[in-house]
Amino acid sequence: MPLSTHNIAFVSNLLDFEIERLRPQPLLHYELGTDEARFIAWAMSTQQRRMFVSLMTRAAMDDEHVCAGVTRSELQVSRPTLNVLINQSEDAGWISVKRDERNYRWLKGEPMLPQLWKEYAITLGERVLSRLPIKLPQT
Repeated sequence: MPLSTHNIAFVSNLLDFEIERLRPQPLLHYELGTDEARFIAWAMSTQQRRMFVSLMTRAAMDDEHVCAGVTRSELQVSRPTLNVLINQSEDAGWISVKRDERNYRWLKGEPMLPQLWKEYAITLGERVLSRLPIKLPQT
């Protein structure tokens, strides 16, 4: 299916944004040493961490804890690997962990995660959509 001029511009702008975001001084830059900067560096360091963070952000946005076993299945990682992800994130204050009566762990991202995702989404939208050749209708 051929891309329209509008879609080609979107694809190109999205790629430019991702390149900017991955540079040493990314577009979404947080002061070194802040919790946000530490979190982003940690989350972006591996694919597993990025997926884990995405799942924890979704849980925070839905305001529901998710079972650690379901999270492990989604990530397709071993229990020890999941334990490291959970322990590092909980110790840093990025997720909350609750245990039920069976001692199962239930995980949810702290409010910083959806806030950072919102900032990323807004920046992405502004950066990519503002450069399209045709303005989209405002909703």
